[in-house]
Amino acid sequence: MKISLNLARPRSRRDRWASITAPVVIVVAAVLLARILLSAANSFKEYRKVHRSVLTLQAEAAELQTKQTQALRVLHNASTLKLYRQIDFLNSLIQQKRLSLAGVALRVSQLLPSSTRLDSLSLNETDSGPVVSFAVEGKEDDVYAFLSNLEDSPDFDSPVVTNQMVQQEGDVKGLILLTCSARYTAVKLAASGNKDR
Repeated sequence: MKISLNLARPRSRRDRWASITAPVVIVVAAVLLARILLSAANSFKEYRKVHRSVLTLQAEAAELQTKQTQALRVLHNASTLKLYRQIDFLNSLIQQKRLSLAGVALRVSQLLPSSTRLDSLSLNETDSGPVVSFAVEGKEDDVYAFLSNLEDSPDFDSPVVTNQMVQQEGDVKGLILLTCSARYTAVKLAASGNKDR
């Protein structure tokens, strides 16, 4: 007769439950570990991408800073400053060229008394600036009032009477025709105002 002895301790219910659930827990833990590892790998890739973007932006910013420094050097260069002065000079010449006969006629007409009329007007450019020549016709008092207004005007300087004649014929008999010239200073004032800015 054969007798077999089992000397092992009998397994408790807890041991049996642990042996059944252990493989399931191991599989779930392995799946979770795999997901964590994949998530970490993806996060690392994203981090690397963002890091590369930051490095690229920093390189671009450094390059722009270098270009800005070079541009400022060029702008403050003596030849560039000379060019600025030339541009300012050309702009002042353009501003002076904006002087128009219509604008001068408007300023002259503001000096005329109501019964005096402007007979002729011309504008000539000289070394000392534009010179306006005009003839006005009217009664003696009005013509001299115009001459006084011309002397007091800030737009005109050094008025000179070149001819004075009393009309002898027709409807204008007894009226005075006064021919004079004056330097037009309004353009110089505008140009000096631009330089001060």
